[in-house]
Amino acid sequence: MSPYLNSPSLIIAAAALAAFVAMALLTVSAAGLLRERRMTERVRNLAGVRSGGSGAGLQFESERLSRVLNALSRLSAPEAALHDSELRLRFARLGWRGARAPIIYHAGKTLLTLGLPLLALPLLLRLGAGTASVWAGCLAFAAVGYLLPELVISWLGSRRSAAIREGLPDMIDLLLVCVESGLALDAAINRVSREIAARSPELSEEFHLAGLEIRAGARRIDALRNLAARSGVEEVGNLVSMLVQSERFGTSLGEALRVHSEFMRVRRTQLAEEMAAKVPLKILFPLILLIFPAILVVIIGPAGIQVATLLVEK
Repeated sequence: MSPYLNSPSLIIAAAALAAFVAMALLTVSAAGLLRERRMTERVRNLAGVRSGGSGAGLQFESERLSRVLNALSRLSAPEAALHDSELRLRFARLGWRGARAPIIYHAGKTLLTLGLPLLALPLLLRLGAGTASVWAGCLAFAAVGYLLPELVISWLGSRRSAAIREGLPDMIDLLLVCVESGLALDAAINRVSREIAARSPELSEEFHLAGLEIRAGARRIDALRNLAARSGVEEVGNLVSMLVQSERFGTSLGEALRVHSEFMRVRRTQLAEEMAAKVPLKILFPLILLIFPAILVVIIGPAGIQVATLLVEK
């Protein structure tokens, strides 16, 4: 075998080329999805106005991109996992309700699992690491690439849940005002979903979908339970349970909302006090590890220098 085939420069070049191809494929996939979303929005805005040639090209690109994404997603998940209801519910709680969300998620996981080791391979070879170290580094980067989408999904879910939880007390107050002004619960939900959009878009979207389900013919109780399942927030579940019980037993909805609103205000105050009580404990570790050593150096440093100078002179 030629010695040029085993040269590190050739291995680095091959790894860089493979990483470039993987990143180019990821970029093309993201650009295709963005182009498809923009075209879909334009078609919806045109409300039925159709263009023959561009529509055919868009359909061809969408089909080609779908085949690529399906092939990549099957490398990290079987076909049954792409249609798992739990996974779709998890994406619905993020606000991603498209049918292709699990496919894009697993395709991105595959690209990151394969792309990060290829990107890290030239660096590992340039550092002069041994064969075992190179393999261990590649496996570590592959594990990071496989777990990174999961961490991002969890972080986005926690952010959305926090936004819903923060805007819920204001939404309950608006719902109470609408109910006491004479609106029915269905009309109040639709009105509140419009009014709360500037304050909490996530909560507005969820209640708007619940209003659409009710107008489509679903039972109010089922629409509210679907709302609680989509949000995944305990406080929304408590509100839905209160509304369902009030409708089932015929109690005053306004009075129930007023009591629940007062409870939410007390709960918000308790959460603020809890977060304030955690501040000293969170400051303790940076204080011990970072601030105290600097203070000791500033205070004891000059005295230590003088003592060392005196010892050297003696």
